Amino acid sequence: MAIAANVNSQFRRDRLVISYAPHSIVDIEYPPLPAFRLAAQEIVPTGSTERMRWVEFLLRPEAMRSGPSVEQYIRRAYRRDGNEFDHRVIEKAFAEARALPVDTRFSVNILPTTLEDPSLLETVWSSAEESRIDLNRLILEVIEFGGAVELNSSFETIVELRRAGVGVALDDYGQGFSNLDMVSAGLVDFIKLDRSIVQGGPRTPNSRGVIEGLQAFAEATGLSLVAEGVETAEQVSAIEQFGVSWIQGFLFSRPQFLK
Repeated sequence: MAIAANVNSQFRRDRLVISYAPHSIVDIEYPPLPAFRLAAQEIVPTGSTERMRWVEFLLRPEAMRSGPSVEQYIRRAYRRDGNEFDHRVIEKAFAEARALPVDTRFSVNILPTTLEDPSLLETVWSSAEESRIDLNRLILEVIEFGGAVELNSSFETIVELRRAGVGVALDDYGQGFSNLDMVSAGLVDFIKLDRSIVQGGPRTPNSRGVIEGLQAFAEATGLSLVAEGVETAEQVSAIEQFGVSWIQGFLFSRPQFLK
């Protein structure tokens, strides 16, 4: 505990007496955060040929009603703990995944800078070993608001992860950084279309053209598209017509705790 001096001086018998009272120092900028849990949301294949099952683990603060929103919580956690927060989420995801069927893959969000962290591989390897879960069930979703991936400093880590069977996805695609250098280097397995693109898809020729173009791009580069934020039957119909491989949204699955 840090000790702040509370100086209370007085003369006693011609002596200067200094007394100290301990105080806890509270970090006003980065206050303590409540614990978090992971809720699983299913990502559904659109075609009958796809046999893989997939859930995304979404972070939920335990004190959601009285505490910060999910987005506020995540941003505060990253400001406070940086890449270390992603390590804790990965460890918790592996522990939670023991409750899933063995044929189900699971994904978590990470910052682009976490891919530059040399200790990421150790966290993934040790979490998989401790939980006795195959590495090829994990998918790491690189979040858009964390900035672009610095490929020069993260290339070797991504290669090692994918060599072990770990999938890599670009999350919220179309909202910000494209990370096309990762795609051209063959380091991406999935692109998750931002909900703003998906929800506008059926409405205008431009929106439809964007999704059709991205689907053609995915096919040319060997990727699979995931449509996020699907909430209506109209959106499902449009997504299936475009040939998108996966659908995620409240229409099919709401996040729920496994245990």
